[in-house]
This record gives sequence, structure tokens and C-alpha cells, in this order.
Amino acid sequence: MNGSIRVSAKTVDDAITEALIQLGVTSDRLEYEVIEKGSAGFLGIGMKQAVIEARRKPEPKEEKVEEPVVEEPVRVEPKKVEAVQPQKAAAERKRMNLRRLLLKKL
Repeated sequence: MNGSIRVSAKTVDDAITEALIQLGVTSDRLEYEVIEKGSAGFLGIGMKQAVIEARRKPEPKEEKVEEPVVEEPVRVEPKKVEAVQPQKAAAERKRMNLRRLLLKKL
């Protein structure tokens, strides 16, 4: 392992804890390989320490976050109103006048 440290302790868990302290990382940022599990021996005689090789996990690459696309406001052209033919306009006025007269009489 490149850029790694070897740590030995009574147990693998103790070795991992020591590696975390030495590397200054949290457990989710640590990679390790157990070199030797270690053993308690008999009444402490023949005890072997656990040995691990540990290193920091590589930093995750930041994914590019696409910026939202700002769309230009849609420009709506006003509808062209065609001029009402003069004859139709005159007929409409007559009809409206007749309605007013009828409504007044009622």
C-alpha cells in the first residue's frame, strides 16, 4: 500500500483505532489490510500483536453539478384585431339600441 502506515496493537480493533488517530481520519475514510491477526497466547506467554497496514481512502471526486438552464421569457405577440366592417358595426349598434329600448319598456 502506498502512503500507508503499519500499526500493531493487542487486537485488530485496537490497531485500527490507533491508525485512525495517527492518520487523523474517521473510520469511513480508512482503508486497512490485516497483516497479522495476533494471538493472546497462553497466560500471556507467546502473545503476538495484531498488525495492520492502513492508509487514507482517496478523496471522492466531486461530481459536476449542472447549473439549471435559465430560459428566456417567451415573448407573445398581441393578436392583430381586424377592423369590423362598417356595415357589420352599424348593424350591431342598431341591435344594441333595440335591446335597450325593449328593456326600458319592460
